Amino acid sequence: MPARTLLTNTDEAIEEVVQANFFSDFRKFYCAVVQKNMKILPFDDRVINNLVVMDPTKRDELTWAPIVRLIERFVLVADQEVLKEEFEFFQLMEVTEIGVEEGAVQKSVDRYWGEFMKINTAIGQMRFPELAQVMVAVLSLPHSNADCRKAFSFARKLHTECL
Repeated sequence: MPARTLLTNTDEAIEEVVQANFFSDFRKFYCAVVQKNMKILPFDDRVINNLVVMDPTKRDELTWAPIVRLIERFVLVADQEVLKEEFEFFQLMEVTEIGVEEGAVQKSVDRYWGEFMKINTAIGQMRFPELAQVMVAVLSLPHSNADCRKAFSFARKLHTECL
């Protein structure tokens, strides 16, 4: 809308045909970019699809399968029987016990799981040690390769400037 306003409110009036061509070409460009990105982005990636376990609001809809696939993919050392018990108990907990309140502003995923991991038993032991291990491993996955690229760039600059 701001582009249309800018084009129509100038001192030199731009012909409607030119405006129509501009917006038509811009729309074609935008559609082409979106289509290209849809082919490139990993929407069907198994790991990304399994990360639904991180969303506490979907805990009722979850099955055990995504957690098993994450454990297998990242070779997490977890006692699967204990983990399954913890996961099932997590699904049965009251909403107020796990820190998800309807209508409240949602916390970031890492903050939510950080608070969740602090839940202890009556004798002060961690209530969900296996589930916490899996969530920490999943939260530790890098979201991009920007840090690696930055480190290599920094190393290259040091190497060329110092030698």
